[in-house]
Amino acid sequence: MLGDAEPEAEAAPGDLPVDQFIWRSFIYLEALDRRTLGALDPPLTSAQYHALGALERAPGEGLGDLAARLLCAKATASDLIDRLVRLGLVSRQRADQDARRLILTLTHAGQAALDAARQARQAALVQALAPASPPDQVAMARALAQLAALLQAAALGGEATPVPLPDAPLAERTS
Repeated sequence: MLGDAEPEAEAAPGDLPVDQFIWRSFIYLEALDRRTLGALDPPLTSAQYHALGALERAPGEGLGDLAARLLCAKATASDLIDRLVRLGLVSRQRADQDARRLILTLTHAGQAALDAARQARQAALVQALAPASPPDQVAMARALAQLAALLQAAALGGEATPVPLPDAPLAERTS
């Protein structure tokens, strides 16, 4: 795989270059996102895609809450929202009860852009993983779900949140 050595089955967990595997995966996923999301109309960055998804899951949340969900500084989230508002993808309004608080929601165009981005990203990932066998795709998805839960617990404190584990390859799932 790209000239990298595969982890040896008998290697101790502490001996595996886990940091390198995660770093390479992240770099290549970002590159795939840049190509896939950048080809959309309007083009999106990975950060914009994730912000739209966060706002869909928690409509009407404020800037501080959004920053917390995106694990970024409030100033970073503010700049991101400014760009999304200019694109017409997010609506920003002052709260009736507290004029200091902003209420952020997806516009219809924002929902449409998010839906298109999800479809394009899913198609790109299905294509990228197509060379792997269906059982290997399921194994990768299960390992990634477990990794995400464990990293969430380590980053945010607390216990790992159980994630539903897939039982079908990417190409067979609809969501």
